[in-house]
This record gives sequence, structure tokens and C-alpha cells, in this order.
Amino acid sequence: MDLILIDDNESLRRALAENLREDGYTVLEYGHPTEVPPLSGLGDVVAVITDFDMPGGNGLAFAERFHAAYPMVPIVLLTAHRNGDLATLVAGRGFVHLLHKPFDYNALRRLLGAVIS
Repeated sequence: MDLILIDDNESLRRALAENLREDGYTVLEYGHPTEVPPLSGLGDVVAVITDFDMPGGNGLAFAERFHAAYPMVPIVLLTAHRNGDLATLVAGRGFVHLLHKPFDYNALRRLLGAVIS
């Protein structure tokens, strides 16, 4: 089960990747959306976890591009922003699930369990 993880915070990304691997996922780690290979070449991706706010990038913009190529793959958007505007933007896109930082890994585990079919 391949899972894409995008976050510019290397220590957070590595800790999440380790936990996800312990849960049985094959984690493809990237520090920025531009590092992800062409979407047409990706294999059996079961979910995407991406940070929202990254230098020179936006996780929601990546989520929209990814969703256009893989409409059945759920996307979890991580954010430290408590901005209501972001929650409204995400609510209008049923394929994206918002998780606020900091979070307990079990919250991510439960969310992935609920959205991966």
C-alpha cells in the first residue's frame, strides 16, 4: 500500500513516515510537491498526506492536481493554520480531509483507516 507523504519539515516527515511504515504502508516521502514524480507514473497509491503551507508551494493546489489524476485516492491536508477560510475551502472539496497540527498520530491513523477503502 503506497502512501505519498509531502512535508517540508524534515523531522516531522521522517517521524510520520516511520510510524506509517510500522503500520504497514510503503511511504514515498517528498519535501515539496515539485519533488513528486509525474502523476501518470505513480503506482498503487492508497492515500496522500500533504502539508498545506510550504515554501513556494501549496498542498491544496497539489491535492487538486492529484485528485484530477486519481479521483478515488483520499488526501489528508496537514496544517498549523486555524484559519476558518481554509476549513471552508477544504469542506467544499470532499476528497480532502483536514488535520490540524499538532496532532496525535492515532488521529491520523483513525482518519486513514476511515478514508482508505
